[in-house]
Amino acid sequence: MRHFISTLLLVLPLFYLASCTEERVISISSPERGSMFTSDELVTLEIKGGKNIHVNDEPSDRTVILDPVDGLGFVKASIPGDPLFDVRSYIQGTLLDKTIWVPETMQITLGPDSLSTGGNSVARIISTLLTDEDLEPFVENPLAMDISTMLGTVTVNVTVTSVISPSVAITLSLEGDRLMLSGTLSEVLIHYTAQATGISSSGTAYYETITVNGEVNVAVDGALLLNATTTTSAVEIQDSGGLPAAGVESLATLFDEEISDAVISAAENATSAVFSHLINNLKPNMGISFSKPVVSQSRPEQVTVSTAGLTITYSTLIEAQTPSVAGEHHRILSRTASPAAFNNELVATFGPRLINQYAFAIWDAGNMSAMSFTKGELEDMGMGELDFPYSNLDRADITLLLPPILEMTVDGPVMMLGGIRIELKIDAADDSTAWTAAQVPVLLTEESGALSIQADTSRDITIRDVGFNKMSDLVDQGKVLRLLLSAVPGVVDRVFGELPSLVISEIPFPRLDGSDGPTIIPAVNDMTASTSGWEITVGLVVTEK
Repeated sequence: MRHFISTLLLVLPLFYLASCTEERVISISSPERGSMFTSDELVTLEIKGGKNIHVNDEPSDRTVILDPVDGLGFVKASIPGDPLFDVRSYIQGTLLDKTIWVPETMQITLGPDSLSTGGNSVARIISTLLTDEDLEPFVENPLAMDISTMLGTVTVNVTVTSVISPSVAITLSLEGDRLMLSGTLSEVLIHYTAQATGISSSGTAYYETITVNGEVNVAVDGALLLNATTTTSAVEIQDSGGLPAAGVESLATLFDEEISDAVISAAENATSAVFSHLINNLKPNMGISFSKPVVSQSRPEQVTVSTAGLTITYSTLIEAQTPSVAGEHHRILSRTASPAAFNNELVATFGPRLINQYAFAIWDAGNMSAMSFTKGELEDMGMGELDFPYSNLDRADITLLLPPILEMTVDGPVMMLGGIRIELKIDAADDSTAWTAAQVPVLLTEESGALSIQADTSRDITIRDVGFNKMSDLVDQGKVLRLLLSAVPGVVDRVFGELPSLVISEIPFPRLDGSDGPTIIPAVNDMTASTSGWEITVGLVVTEK
């Protein structure tokens, strides 16, 4: 923001080319500069000084009830033929308290491909966590079975020491508004020991396949596998000889039941771990790079399943670490949540509901207030050496009296900068102050996985009328405004380059035993701006440990 405002104002010392300076006659006494109003408030314009008053270049009374706006309002009070007029920016609309968790600021949708199709899907991650994983912890050891011997009925305690499948294939599919899981564990090898009075044995059991099916009920804290069933192939038991034939038969029946239950429990745990980890880590994270810090938190608030896929909705709490600018009437301009965007892959959706909250916090922290730049600092920023009368410039003090707001329009997203105040300090001349507002088209760009808001130079930047408290009598105001318009495009990228980037970070997954598992590397495949927000299509690259 520093670069934008400071460069923007380099043209303003033109007002000191002449020795005669006039004071503004007309002024707006209400609303106050930097005001914000709720949707149901009446905004009254009150004007002092001068005769033959015009508002927005139309004849007007001194007191006017302004038409309600939703967003940035701007009004001009002038006297025909007098270039010294006054302007006022304000924000009006549905306002949210700056200290609340704002709901529905981001949404992640998982379509069919990202859920189950191909090698880089949620189903593959679940499969990876189960493959070569010892499922023994999910067996309710020790197991007990009764067998008949020559000495009567004997209870045998069976302890499963390992259950491993080298090949696991999980699929996830949508059936209406239900998410279904189907999986096959192949070549399942079980090691066991069996102990009873007069019996001591060990051995292996082998299933060519064990299949599991059920409905996945996903919540913000994980997932449950509902109505799960299993089907097994015939078990092949190789016992060391300590069990009689009847014992081997009973063991086969025991394993069909108990190992099936363990597989269901393991599949549920792996599925829950994957969804919980994804839900809490898949959202875009916002970087913070300001001298006056901003604190950002986000949390999942709801998970829903539809015929199109799975949707995760997030809320955010973003605040200035040390609030210093916002008054009691200053709040976050609310916008409706961006609707969930679906395709076959993963889509992250966000817009003004998120960005306005962040911009408010940046502004409230003081990053856009009381910025002072000397002539030397401005020269170092690329302005170049100043000739007379610019050489008399001592410094420019810049403040944004209102937080920037993002709006999604039919022509594309724009950043609205209201309440721009410029105080010029020039040696051997009267100080001067100017006020204006700007509408800057923006776009979302991606570089190395980071998403940033930048100026869209393919569309026109709009500078509103510039009001001054005093002006040289030789100044050509039209030329000044043209210079303002030409100055903005060259520096606006630096403005939004200082806004935080959005990054979907790599997500490492632990295995069920706590060891390192696969890592998801998100990759941005596409970005689309709609009238409600941005839709970011993300591919998931799964790398195994």
